Amino acid sequence: MDDFLASLDTNGGPSLTCGTKGDWQGLYRRFITCSNFGGWLSMRSRDVNAQLKAHYVDALCSADFYT
Repeated sequence: MDDFLASLDTNGGPSLTCGTKGDWQGLYRRFITCSNFGGWLSMRSRDVNAQLKAHYVDALCSADFYT
């Protein structure tokens, strides 16, 4: 968690995409420690894994193994 929070300052944090300035470390620190974080992380991990699997299957289906 500390590495992630430190990366917000060095990498620009969400302000790169949303343009809003604020206490991003404080916001994320509260979110990471709240009761909703575990469920959100589980759902997000499931979604990302499904997307990766779909891309993998797509790449396999479009690959030319006979050249």
